[in-house]
Amino acid sequence: MGSFTISPEEFLVRSSAQDLGVDPDQAARIAHAESGYDQNAVSPKGARGVMQLMPGTAKDLGVDPGDMASNIEGGVRYYKTLLDRYNGDERKGDNLYTSSVVALEAKTGKLSWYRQFTPHDVHDWDSAQPMVLVDRDWAGHPRKLLLHADRNGFFFVLDRTNGEMLHVSPFVRVTWATGYGQDGRPILAPNSEPTVQGTFSCPGYGGTTWMSAAFNPVHGLYYIRASGNCSIFKKSEEEIDSGERTYGGTTDRPPGPTVGSSILALDIATGQTVWKYPLGSGFDRSGTLSTAGDVVFFGQGAGGLVAVHAQTGKTLWHADMGQNWWASPMTYMVGGKQYVAIAGPAGIFSFSLPAAAVSRR
Repeated sequence: MGSFTISPEEFLVRSSAQDLGVDPDQAARIAHAESGYDQNAVSPKGARGVMQLMPGTAKDLGVDPGDMASNIEGGVRYYKTLLDRYNGDERKGDNLYTSSVVALEAKTGKLSWYRQFTPHDVHDWDSAQPMVLVDRDWAGHPRKLLLHADRNGFFFVLDRTNGEMLHVSPFVRVTWATGYGQDGRPILAPNSEPTVQGTFSCPGYGGTTWMSAAFNPVHGLYYIRASGNCSIFKKSEEEIDSGERTYGGTTDRPPGPTVGSSILALDIATGQTVWKYPLGSGFDRSGTLSTAGDVVFFGQGAGGLVAVHAQTGKTLWHADMGQNWWASPMTYMVGGKQYVAIAGPAGIFSFSLPAAAVSRR
């Protein structure tokens, strides 16, 4: 097998460029010119810091720097990071800052804190899932929280001022780890890494992924699209060329019935599932929207738009749209009237309550 070594900075710049449809070689050259980091160093010193390179590089490439970030608050920017490769033989160690949330000071790029959810990720469980910032009492004290359901199957509550892990629990079937230790690292189960022959592991494609999540502060519920499927992970020993994307293996569906996807309402204090709405068969890539009226909206696998009660999950309304949803619903107001909209292949669909219904509320 061929080998190559690049710095964490260049790896992250290249990965983000590819996700944005930009030439990774061009992105790496621009980042190198801006920062002077050593492209051949494993752990360069004197560099401006992991991912501080991205906003400037994005601007020079003509893409939105915000697409490389998630949230910004109080001068701190929170990044999600990823790593796509089933074969980790040539990248020993934790592969620091991948599959993580990284908090940087927005003005200087200085690392404030980080939390790596999946060290040495070999299942393509990047951490590019939503992060929701919540101000709420925790254990009797006011805390600034960060909520995150990770692709690796675990739900996390962090103190976003310092990255302290306040809670972690699985929200789907998980076989690769039995939990997290006091050191904040996963407790790995044996024989869970991909092999050439194939290794069964849960979750498969991911317990959840990039679809939007939502939070209801009244009920303390976090709404996510979740998948309970598992996969057989196989690694390969193909040659790797710098600048080319490769997963270093494949995944296969195990024999037997598939579990499918559902909308879950998680109690953030316990991680327990309060209610579950199966999405059924079909294409389901829609996330969730929670409103102050105790309603949660999401796209259904069969192509419908659904509204359920935020506390119970009981169906309140359903519209058959016949769409393969890639987008998540959103809400807005015009002239004092609230609308809920969602984009599908056939166009943008917008709904509102009739005036009579609004007057009765």
